[in-house]
Amino acid sequence: LADLAARRATGDIPRLLLSVLFLYVGVAHLLLYRTRRGSVEYFWFSLAALLMAGHTFLRTQFRFVFGEHFILYKELEYACIYVLTPVLVEFFAVFLALPRPWWLRAYQASHLLLLLTVALTPGLAINWVVLPFWNAWVLPVLIGIPFRVIQAFRRGRREAGLILVGVVVLAVAFGTDVAITQRLIQGPGFVGGYGFGLFAIFLGAAMADRFGHLQSQVDSLNQNLEAQVRVRTLQLEDARFAAEAANRAKTAFLGNM
Repeated sequence: LADLAARRATGDIPRLLLSVLFLYVGVAHLLLYRTRRGSVEYFWFSLAALLMAGHTFLRTQFRFVFGEHFILYKELEYACIYVLTPVLVEFFAVFLALPRPWWLRAYQASHLLLLLTVALTPGLAINWVVLPFWNAWVLPVLIGIPFRVIQAFRRGRREAGLILVGVVVLAVAFGTDVAITQRLIQGPGFVGGYGFGLFAIFLGAAMADRFGHLQSQVDSLNQNLEAQVRVRTLQLEDARFAAEAANRAKTAFLGNM
């Protein structure tokens, strides 16, 4: 048993490293949010990354370093994934400036209600009942988010192109996990974790492109403002010279009188 546990722990090292990467991404974006309180999308993405960090770590054997609490760890693992869906919906709504009608709020609340139901029910039996329902209930997100990103790209959101690639990867990865869980296909599972990692890379590139575009706009506005200030200064100088010339002409005229 010890050898088996050691082999499984060794096989979980990639997941452990992935959870550390998600933790770093989450903390980094949380710090960015502290310096840019107006950019709420940093907060929601940091929360999504931290949830994925917790979910990924709880899928490894390294969780038992903190004690033999299997049921607690599984409860936390499911909690992370239940909360992740409404958090991702909120992130995309903020980042792409999408409207959030009442039915979307109700959809997000349903996932939190699902979490509350599972959390207040002792044991894991309710999780086995709820999980197939959640697998089906997450499908609107896997389909709807890529559709919304395509719409944003058509409206001229240049960063939406990079996000679309990451979203498609993420949707396919999570969809594959759902299919494996439902035993529709066979596979190793946890494809969604690696899909989220690739999504984070594309999202980081999109955010960098967005920030660079905004910075270039700010620089252009500053240059235009400086040019307008120079023109206005020259106009004021010309007006001052004209006023002084008129004043001298008036003084000379009065002197001749």
